[in-house]
Amino acid sequence: MACANCLKLGALNAELELALEGAVFVTEPEVQRLSHVLGVSLQEAVILGVLARVESATRAELNQACAARRIGNAPRTRTHEDELQYSYAGVLVMHLRRRLGREQILSRPWSGYRLAPEMRARVLEVIGEQP
Repeated sequence: MACANCLKLGALNAELELALEGAVFVTEPEVQRLSHVLGVSLQEAVILGVLARVESATRAELNQACAARRIGNAPRTRTHEDELQYSYAGVLVMHLRRRLGREQILSRPWSGYRLAPEMRARVLEVIGEQP
């Protein structure tokens, strides 16, 4: 028979797996390399890593990737607090555009953001993947 804490932990893990289903992840070493090589913050590096791996990503998907990176702060169902912070990914994209150039991150109507082909190739090269 399992203890109450083990059952609680199992339920939390199941909830986390469900919340992160289909999410794109960037590993911590990849985040560190991107941050160092491109001179961006760690959260901005997460955004770049996700955008390099997918054709395009919505703000919600980018927020999910950033939340997944935060230790002990697993994604959960949306609340009023989440609505207030919904533009978090948008702010990070704005900062990245200032640092890397506006043309490096493109907006796609109704589907979110994507990286310019040259920037995508550069990011994939830094994290060690083939474009």
